[in-house]
Amino acid sequence: MTTLHSAKPRRGDQTEEYQALYHEYLLECFKKRPFMWATHVWNMFDFAADARDQGGEPGMNHKGLVTFDRKTKKDSFYLYKAWWNEKDPFVHICSKRFADRAEAKTEIKVYSNQKSVTLYCDGQEIGTKTGSHVFTFSAPISGKHEFRAVSGECEDTAVFCKVDKPNPDYKLKGKSSNSANWV
Repeated sequence: MTTLHSAKPRRGDQTEEYQALYHEYLLECFKKRPFMWATHVWNMFDFAADARDQGGEPGMNHKGLVTFDRKTKKDSFYLYKAWWNEKDPFVHICSKRFADRAEAKTEIKVYSNQKSVTLYCDGQEIGTKTGSHVFTFSAPISGKHEFRAVSGECEDTAVFCKVDKPNPDYKLKGKSSNSANWV
Protein backbone atom coordinates (compact mmCIF):
# COMPACT_ATOMS: atom_id res chain seq x y z
CA MET A 1 0.00 0.00 0.00
CA THR A 2 1.39 3.38 -0.96
CA THR A 3 -0.15 4.83 2.22
CA LEU A 4 1.54 2.40 4.65
CA HIS A 5 5.19 2.91 5.63
CA SER A 6 7.82 1.72 8.08
CA ALA A 7 11.45 2.45 8.92
CA LYS A 8 11.68 -1.26 9.82
CA PRO A 9 9.52 -3.06 7.24
CA ARG A 10 8.45 -6.61 8.02
CA ARG A 11 6.37 -9.33 6.45
CA GLY A 12 2.65 -8.69 6.73
CA ASP A 13 2.85 -4.95 7.44
CA GLN A 14 1.65 -4.19 3.87
CA THR A 15 4.10 -1.26 3.59
CA GLU A 16 5.57 0.05 0.37
CA GLU A 17 9.00 -0.40 1.97
CA TYR A 18 8.42 -4.12 2.60
CA GLN A 19 7.34 -4.67 -1.01
CA ALA A 20 10.50 -2.96 -2.25
CA LEU A 21 12.72 -4.92 0.16
CA TYR A 22 11.10 -8.18 -0.94
CA HIS A 23 11.72 -7.41 -4.62
CA GLU A 24 15.32 -6.38 -3.87
CA TYR A 25 15.84 -9.85 -2.38
CA LEU A 26 14.18 -11.58 -5.36
CA LEU A 27 16.27 -9.72 -7.93
CA GLU A 28 19.46 -10.68 -6.08
CA CYS A 29 18.28 -14.32 -6.06
CA PHE A 30 17.68 -14.19 -9.82
CA LYS A 31 21.14 -12.67 -10.35
CA LYS A 32 22.75 -15.57 -8.45
CA ARG A 33 20.94 -18.10 -10.65
CA PRO A 34 21.79 -17.25 -14.28
CA PHE A 35 20.56 -20.70 -15.35
CA MET A 36 16.96 -19.54 -14.82
CA TRP A 37 15.57 -18.96 -18.31
CA ALA A 38 12.67 -16.73 -17.25
CA THR A 39 11.55 -14.55 -14.38
CA HIS A 40 8.27 -12.70 -14.08
CA VAL A 41 6.84 -9.84 -12.06
CA TRP A 42 3.62 -10.56 -10.17
CA ASN A 43 1.84 -8.21 -10.93
CA MET A 44 2.44 -4.99 -12.86
CA PHE A 45 -0.74 -3.38 -11.49
CA ASP A 46 -2.81 -3.73 -8.33
CA PHE A 47 -6.02 -5.56 -9.19
CA ALA A 48 -9.45 -6.46 -7.84
CA ALA A 49 -9.65 -9.78 -5.94
CA ASP A 50 -12.91 -10.59 -4.16
CA ALA A 51 -11.38 -12.94 -1.58
CA ARG A 52 -8.75 -10.40 -0.46
CA ASP A 53 -8.99 -8.35 2.71
CA GLN A 54 -5.51 -6.92 3.09
CA GLY A 55 -4.03 -3.52 3.54
CA GLY A 56 -7.26 -1.96 4.75
CA GLU A 57 -8.98 -2.16 1.36
CA PRO A 58 -11.15 -5.28 0.98
CA GLY A 59 -11.41 -6.77 -2.48
CA MET A 60 -8.01 -5.57 -3.70
CA ASN A 61 -4.64 -7.20 -4.27
CA HIS A 62 -1.91 -4.61 -3.75
CA LYS A 63 1.08 -6.59 -4.99
CA GLY A 64 1.39 -4.60 -8.22
CA LEU A 65 4.28 -2.30 -9.05
CA VAL A 66 1.74 0.39 -10.01
CA THR A 67 -1.53 1.30 -8.28
CA PHE A 68 -4.91 0.04 -9.50
CA ASP A 69 -5.75 3.40 -11.12
CA ARG A 70 -2.39 3.30 -13.02
CA LYS A 71 -1.46 6.73 -11.62
CA THR A 72 1.20 5.92 -9.01
CA LYS A 73 4.38 3.97 -9.63
CA LYS A 74 5.51 2.32 -6.41
CA ASP A 75 9.17 2.22 -5.37
CA SER A 76 9.34 -1.41 -6.57
CA PHE A 77 8.57 -0.19 -10.10
CA TYR A 78 11.74 1.92 -10.01
CA LEU A 79 13.76 -1.00 -8.63
CA TYR A 80 12.93 -3.03 -11.74
CA LYS A 81 13.68 -0.02 -13.91
CA ALA A 82 17.12 0.17 -12.26
CA TRP A 83 17.78 -3.50 -13.00
CA TRP A 84 16.18 -3.86 -16.42
CA ASN A 85 16.45 -0.47 -18.17
CA GLU A 86 19.96 0.50 -19.21
CA LYS A 87 18.92 3.01 -21.90
CA ASP A 88 17.18 5.72 -19.86
CA PRO A 89 19.45 7.05 -17.07
CA PHE A 90 17.58 7.92 -13.86
CA VAL A 91 17.75 8.18 -10.08
CA HIS A 92 14.78 7.67 -7.77
CA ILE A 93 14.65 8.48 -4.06
CA CYS A 94 12.53 5.82 -2.37
CA SER A 95 9.87 6.23 0.31
CA LYS A 96 8.87 9.77 -0.70
CA ARG A 97 5.37 9.10 0.62
CA PHE A 98 6.99 8.20 3.99
CA ALA A 99 7.60 11.89 4.68
CA ASP A 100 7.23 11.88 8.50
CA ARG A 101 10.25 10.21 10.11
CA ALA A 102 10.46 9.56 13.85
CA GLU A 103 14.06 8.35 14.01
CA ALA A 104 16.95 10.80 14.61
CA LYS A 105 18.96 9.17 11.82
CA THR A 106 17.05 8.05 8.77
CA GLU A 107 17.81 5.74 5.89
CA ILE A 108 17.60 7.26 2.44
CA LYS A 109 17.47 4.64 -0.30
CA VAL A 110 18.00 5.49 -3.95
CA TYR A 111 17.33 3.26 -6.97
CA SER A 112 19.30 3.98 -10.11
CA ASN A 113 20.70 2.38 -13.24
CA GLN A 114 23.82 4.56 -12.85
CA LYS A 115 27.11 3.41 -11.27
CA SER A 116 27.29 6.11 -8.58
CA VAL A 117 24.89 8.42 -6.76
CA THR A 118 25.57 11.49 -4.63
CA LEU A 119 23.06 12.51 -1.95
CA TYR A 120 22.59 16.07 -0.69
CA CYS A 121 20.59 17.32 2.30
CA ASP A 122 19.53 20.96 2.11
CA GLY A 123 22.31 21.57 -0.42
CA GLN A 124 25.07 19.95 1.67
CA GLU A 125 26.66 16.77 0.35
CA ILE A 126 25.97 13.69 2.51
CA GLY A 127 28.14 11.37 0.44
CA THR A 128 28.61 9.41 -2.75
CA LYS A 129 27.98 5.69 -3.15
CA THR A 130 29.26 3.53 -5.96
CA GLY A 131 27.61 0.25 -6.87
CA SER A 132 24.59 -0.98 -8.75
CA HIS A 133 20.81 -0.58 -8.51
CA VAL A 134 20.37 0.14 -4.76
CA PHE A 135 22.25 2.93 -2.97
CA THR A 136 21.63 3.36 0.76
CA PHE A 137 22.58 6.42 2.80
CA SER A 138 22.16 7.27 6.47
CA ALA A 139 21.38 10.88 7.34
CA PRO A 140 20.60 12.75 10.54
CA ILE A 141 17.20 14.40 10.51
CA SER A 142 16.12 17.17 12.88
CA GLY A 143 13.41 19.12 11.09
CA LYS A 144 12.14 19.49 7.55
CA HIS A 145 14.85 18.63 5.01
CA GLU A 146 15.06 18.44 1.24
CA PHE A 147 17.15 15.54 -0.05
CA ARG A 148 18.50 15.47 -3.58
CA ALA A 149 20.03 12.44 -5.31
CA VAL A 150 22.27 13.18 -8.28
CA SER A 151 24.08 11.08 -10.87
CA GLY A 152 25.39 12.95 -13.89
CA GLU A 153 22.43 14.77 -15.45
CA CYS A 154 19.90 12.72 -13.44
CA GLU A 155 18.40 13.97 -10.21
CA ASP A 156 15.46 13.41 -7.90
CA THR A 157 14.28 15.19 -4.75
CA ALA A 158 12.26 14.31 -1.67
CA VAL A 159 11.26 16.12 1.52
CA PHE A 160 11.37 14.33 4.87
CA CYS A 161 10.37 15.75 8.26
CA LYS A 162 11.48 14.75 11.75
CA VAL A 163 8.45 14.07 13.97
CA ASP A 164 8.26 13.14 17.65
CA LYS A 165 6.16 10.00 17.19
CA PRO A 166 5.59 7.68 14.24
CA ASN A 167 2.69 8.84 12.08
CA PRO A 168 -0.23 6.50 12.95
CA ASP A 169 -1.60 6.84 9.39
CA TYR A 170 1.41 4.85 8.15
CA LYS A 171 0.44 1.74 10.12
CA LEU A 172 -2.07 -0.91 9.08
CA LYS A 173 -5.24 -0.77 11.15
CA GLY A 174 -6.69 -4.05 12.40
CA LYS A 175 -5.58 -7.43 11.10
CA SER A 176 -2.57 -7.73 8.83
CA SER A 177 -4.28 -10.29 6.61
CA ASN A 178 -7.63 -11.97 6.20
CA SER A 179 -7.45 -13.53 2.76
CA ALA A 180 -8.65 -16.77 1.35
CA ASN A 181 -5.79 -19.20 0.95
CA TRP A 182 -6.10 -20.96 -2.39
CA VAL A 183 -3.07 -23.19 -1.86
